[in-house]
Order: sequence, then structure tokens, then C-alpha cells
Amino acid sequence: SGQLSELDPDRDRAVAALGIRTVVDLRTADERQWAPDRLPDRARLFVADVLGDHPGVAPARLKALLADPDEAERMLGGGRAEELFAETYRKMVLSPGAAAAYRAFLETAADPGSRPVLFHCTAGKDRTGWAAAVLLMILGASRETVRSDFLAVNPAV
Repeated sequence: SGQLSELDPDRDRAVAALGIRTVVDLRTADERQWAPDRLPDRARLFVADVLGDHPGVAPARLKALLADPDEAERMLGGGRAEELFAETYRKMVLSPGAAAAYRAFLETAADPGSRPVLFHCTAGKDRTGWAAAVLLMILGASRETVRSDFLAVNPAV
């Protein structure tokens, strides 16, 4: 899922009907501060900050960065955006903090007392997509199924 800052648990009956017990937030502290989660009724929040080792990476502070056109050009112009995002994706998967966050997510998802679990980041595609891919592989999904599921979100973002 993407961020839950605009969720209205009183009006969104579909979310309420899921009976979510645990929300796992994969976002950075800055992202959580800018757009705090609005939790479904009776759900507990579990933070598993995938980029906690690297809180200043450009994608994690994209909203603030784009608010300043000069800073955005300096940081992202001249082809630097692609390089910054590629580096962030490596950190999102390979850093010790990311490994610890994904492990905590998987342990939470495996705990019957925590389920049903909703997990999310900001857009619901990169960190959440990787978490979903890992979970599906652990559960025995084929590589092609996981790849197809991961790429299915592209038209929506």
C-alpha cells in the first residue's frame, strides 16, 4: 500500500472490513513526519524504516526537494536523478538497516497475532514492492509470478 495519511477509517468501510491488526510502515522518519499514518481501528503501528541507515537519500525527501526548484535542479538535474535513484534502490535492498527492517517485517507477517498485516511505504511500489516480492518468494511463488506482481503496479504510479 501507499501511505495512509489520508485514510478515513470511519468512512472507508472496505479497509475496516479487513480487520487489520498491524500496520507496518517502511518509510523514513521524515516521511512519517510529513504524512503521519491514520490507522484503521484497533490496528497497531510497527515501524520498519528500510532507509533508516540513509535518511537523507533524495527519494525519501523528494517532496521537500521538489519544493525548492534550485535545489531540485542541483540534486536531480543533468542525469543525476537516475543515478541517485539507482543508488537508493541498492541501499533499499543491501544495507544492514534495510535487511533488519525487512526481517522485522517478515517476522511480524509470520506472527499469527499480528495478522492481518498491512504494509506500506510512500507510493507503495519500491520498498513495499520489494517486501511483497520477498514475502511471495518465501511463500513459494514462482519467480515469474513475483516479477509479474512487482511490475503490475507500474501503470498505477
